[in-house]
Amino acid sequence: MPTKLLSEFLNGTYIGGENPIFTGTTTLENTRFAITALGNRTGAVSIDLSAADVYTLTAIGNITFSFANSPTSVYAGQVTVTVVQDATGGRTITWPASAKFDGGTSPPATTTANAKDVWTVWTYDGGTTHHVSLAQKDVK
Repeated sequence: MPTKLLSEFLNGTYIGGENPIFTGTTTLENTRFAITALGNRTGAVSIDLSAADVYTLTAIGNITFSFANSPTSVYAGQVTVTVVQDATGGRTITWPASAKFDGGTSPPATTTANAKDVWTVWTYDGGTTHHVSLAQKDVK
């Protein structure tokens, strides 16, 4: 269903083409997301897009992210990454070359002590491009 509206699926309407006919209503009750707590991290951090939906970490030094196991180009994949600054703060984030941002430049992470930023990562082309957004900055 990558080119169809989710509402068509949820409402049970015919989606067409080679897709099946859905009857009734589908609900997304009790949806759960796998969370991986990476703990205190510095340096290279790999985000495995096949292992979890949500990653959390505390930056105790500068972080350089990479992405592993992006879905094939017939699927889309998305993860959420929460980065908390340690009590010292000042930790920076570097994203891989595949990361693309609004306006072409990565927004800076909040670097004050104990600050929390929430990032989303989205890919649909087999991991050639990862669209990265700062979803929530300095969450309190």
